[in-house]
Amino acid sequence: MQISPLVKLAISLIIGISIAEQVHFLPMFYPTAIGIAAFLMILVLLIKQDYRSKVHQFGLAACIFMILVGFLKTKQTDQSLNVARFSKQTYQQLYVIVDDTPIVRGKSVRMVLKVVGGYDTVGAGSARPISSHFSSGRVNPAPTMGKIMAYFAIDSLSTQLRYGDVLLIRNRAQTTDSIKKTGNFDYRKFLARKQIFHTIYLNQRFWKKVDENGGNPVRAYAIDVRDNFLSTLSQQGITGAEYAVTCAILLGYGAELTPELRKSYQNSGTVHILSVSGLHVGLFAMVVMHLLFFLRGERWKLILKAVIVLTCIWSYALITGFAPSALRSAIMFTFITLGKCMERRTSVYNSLATSAIVQLSYDPMILYALGFQFSYLAVIGIVMTQRLFAKLWSPKNKVSRYVWECITVSIAAQLTTTPLSIYYFNQFPNYFILANIIASPLSVLIIPLGMAILVSAPISSVVASIFGKLLNLTIWILNQSVSIIEQLPLSVWKNLEWSKFEMMLAYLAIGCLLYAVIKRRRISVWAGLACLILMTGNMFFRELSAVF
Repeated sequence: MQISPLVKLAISLIIGISIAEQVHFLPMFYPTAIGIAAFLMILVLLIKQDYRSKVHQFGLAACIFMILVGFLKTKQTDQSLNVARFSKQTYQQLYVIVDDTPIVRGKSVRMVLKVVGGYDTVGAGSARPISSHFSSGRVNPAPTMGKIMAYFAIDSLSTQLRYGDVLLIRNRAQTTDSIKKTGNFDYRKFLARKQIFHTIYLNQRFWKKVDENGGNPVRAYAIDVRDNFLSTLSQQGITGAEYAVTCAILLGYGAELTPELRKSYQNSGTVHILSVSGLHVGLFAMVVMHLLFFLRGERWKLILKAVIVLTCIWSYALITGFAPSALRSAIMFTFITLGKCMERRTSVYNSLATSAIVQLSYDPMILYALGFQFSYLAVIGIVMTQRLFAKLWSPKNKVSRYVWECITVSIAAQLTTTPLSIYYFNQFPNYFILANIIASPLSVLIIPLGMAILVSAPISSVVASIFGKLLNLTIWILNQSVSIIEQLPLSVWKNLEWSKFEMMLAYLAIGCLLYAVIKRRRISVWAGLACLILMTGNMFFRELSAVF
């Protein structure tokens, strides 16, 4: 099985990021090493030797270069040792900007604050309210940086905070060192990878809003568009659990989901639909491309088709408020769509690798986001194995063919995501095939119905109301189906605890066995079985050591 150059470069970039995550010092020589690697790449092309050797040496130099780039970019992103961070100073007041959409959770309002400035003194008495020390004349705070996970006491002011609001707060930030690991999920490390190393709790006495529109204007506009659409949905009578699931699937906005509702989808094996996934964006792009079937043949028509499709994809991402899951899917399908619109035979693996390189080059820490990992693993599983499963049976009629296709897609996606899912969540949904046969077609209907509401609302409230009722009914059926499946006997296989080593062995076993099926290599079967035996033995001795 030949690996394409772009896939090799993406793997090299991931290796560089992973090395940087494990190396906790900053060597001074690596920028020079990157320059030398770049020089060697050019030099290899100038050396007089046969073409094949030249290509191999250039490929090796390119992979080394990408490893170094991944290492460098990760270290540049890491702010834990940056002397300009606010925690390295003695600021008692901080000038901050609300850096995401505030979310009401329990008795507090949670949000990320971006620190941009600080004041050294606040006057006498640490218990005095911030308003007694703040003066509109006190501008030009000392520049600093950092992020804080903030929890505001719920009141009439904190619930009105929005992205981009500028605040002056008392510096009561505490480090995240006290946060303990839960199972295999390390919340402290999760925050650290977002460059958040402090938390803070603030009541009304210790903060004051001083300005607005301090955030990124493009992101602020996207959030405004999303909020307007959320308002449009609520006006159509979509409320409660139906509203929460609609927001999650259609806009990637999961703030309305209750823990119970999220758990229900997780136990049924359909939690993946509670976000703007590649499936939804891909379906949306496919519908647009089919509507533009007449734009083919001549070069200008192909270019126009690509422009229209990409405009629609990124407009949809804008409507979601540039939710992370929507951005990932939009970038992924931008490269896939370009190849399809230009009517060229492009490798899906190359498109996936290119989109991964673009995202990881911008933010290396996205590699550790669960959504990023599950999205790419699911797509890779579907691309690699769905056809293998589909060949096992050839249904005669359309209904059975559709059901079989849903089953094979679900199995393919589950095959490559199960080890990671067990590692993080310690459980396995036994009825995931049944759940996805019902949930997948219903979730696919949500996007066109939601878009129909968005388009028709300004034109006719009656038409929008009809689409709203259809959408509400669709989501109600989806929620009820998920709830019934979750309550079936033995719906979840719980208490599955895998270590990271065991998870890697599971993926090695899957890879070896797939290679054996594709290439008909007996040695790969033995290698896969050896991985499974080693994984089982490691689990046995781990459980044995826990008892004794």
